[in-house]
Amino acid sequence: MTATFTWEIPRVDRQVSSGLITDIHWRLTAVETISGTEYKVYCYGSKGVSGNPSAEGFIAYDSVTKDNAIAWVKAALDSSEEDASSSELEAGLQSQINKKATPVDASGVPW
Repeated sequence: MTATFTWEIPRVDRQVSSGLITDIHWRLTAVETISGTEYKVYCYGSKGVSGNPSAEGFIAYDSVTKDNAIAWVKAALDSSEEDASSSELEAGLQSQINKKATPVDASGVPW
């Protein structure tokens, strides 16, 4: 079982004067259909990023693409010792789907 993972960037925070993006708000969604049932789970967060408007290759806010922002947030998560890495986040969502699809515990009454 393998889910399809989608990274979304609903918002970024920036310095207006330089176009430097300082925080990226992200959402990671996992979707998988198992035996005809679709399972969907997600997690979200915000990650601070750094940059230098004077550096070669700097991309200002007006020129940033969604793919740039996703790559930056994944790199920031993967290099952080406090946060789960992007692959750990995906594994966690996959685990949630697996538990929903094949539950181990249940509650209720038999009547």
